[in-house]
Amino acid sequence: LPSSEPSESSMPSSSPSSDPSAGPSVLPSVSLSPTSDPSSVPSSLPSSEPSREPSSSPSDTPSFSPSCTPGPDVMEWGIIPSVTSSIQTVSFDNCYTTAVVVTSIQYDNIDDSSAPPVVTRISSVTRSSFDIRLQTAGGGTISGYKVFYLVVEEGSHTVDGQQIEAQKYTSSVTDENDSWLGTVQTYMATYSNPVVVGQVMSSNDPRWSVFWERGGTKNDPPTSSVLYTGKTVCEDTNTTRADEVVGFIVFEQGHGTMNGIEFEARLGGDTVQGIQNSPPYPYSFTSSFPSAPTVAVVSMATVDGGNGGWAYVYGSQPLNTTTLNLAIDEDTIGDPDRNHITEQVAYIVFSSPGSA
Repeated sequence: LPSSEPSESSMPSSSPSSDPSAGPSVLPSVSLSPTSDPSSVPSSLPSSEPSREPSSSPSDTPSFSPSCTPGPDVMEWGIIPSVTSSIQTVSFDNCYTTAVVVTSIQYDNIDDSSAPPVVTRISSVTRSSFDIRLQTAGGGTISGYKVFYLVVEEGSHTVDGQQIEAQKYTSSVTDENDSWLGTVQTYMATYSNPVVVGQVMSSNDPRWSVFWERGGTKNDPPTSSVLYTGKTVCEDTNTTRADEVVGFIVFEQGHGTMNGIEFEARLGGDTVQGIQNSPPYPYSFTSSFPSAPTVAVVSMATVDGGNGGWAYVYGSQPLNTTTLNLAIDEDTIGDPDRNHITEQVAYIVFSSPGSA
């Protein structure tokens, strides 16, 4: 069973009240005698007028499901066979107090040059599920794509000797082509070689945005002491966005097993280029798998190309026993060019779907 160190950041900001919030504002009288003679004429008017306004505004804050009880597992990973522009709900195998979700697209439209750049949009993350859809970053028609996902309970965990953590926060900063600030983060645990993947976890703004990360500068990957994360709109000419929830997951780099399922977490070399260059761009695993892995979650770990971008798991057969195939994509709003100079990509690969 995993040992978990609770974090102050993973605790709710206030304790839930034992009194229902929708209870009456005035307590009923306990007097057994009427204070005045009852009228023989019934009133035709209600004691108060019903409100036409909802009691609260909709939000991306997760709601608690009373039928969902967290168990011993603190993470899971899996495959969504086909995601389109329509929202679909993905149910977790486990239950979480506060789930952090990261997804990656398998971009297999390699023979269609007109296929648009796409990002995943996440919303309604609860204890037991999340909603997902695809959105273009520049217009065009979206076909269905396979999407991989990784879910971790917010906080710091040690799972079968593997150090893992998950955090989320509300991002008010939107980075773009000419500005790469991000938000500085503090690790919950100590890492020698952190592998960081992340996700914009809400859809408060209907316009697209995507996760990004860096170390001390935009050209450097995260290190054991420096991590910046954020949301970006790359070359979009409209750089204003609503605040969004951003989540990220950190693994210590390594190859091993969790709950009997083989995995590898690694920061790859500075070799991955754009989908209009000459993909795929392969990363070799540090140790081969007995059979081809089936789940891969990836994030671009640097921003060497000033226009920004994001990483895909690339091709119809992107994984084999020794190799993960990747590519970088860009939006087509500022210009139609989707070439990209070399970047480093962080990846976490699992031999099969599972939990731990």
